[in-house]
Amino acid sequence: MNLIRKALLGTLTIAELAGCVTSSEPYSIPMTNMDKKEFVFKKIKTDGYGGISESDAIASVVKYVKKQFSI
Repeated sequence: MNLIRKALLGTLTIAELAGCVTSSEPYSIPMTNMDKKEFVFKKIKTDGYGGISESDAIASVVKYVKKQFSI
């Protein structure tokens, strides 16, 4: 009888712990206190200029980010 009581108590404890784990809320981090970032790029003279290619724009952004965040 004592063994049955221990087995029942162990089963109930495990079931209670499993229920608590499945009903827990996901952990979230509030993002409201983060500083806003503003990126300013050099202006391009448009006299006789036809436009900017996609690869030039991406290269400029990569260069700017590396320069601003290099340690």
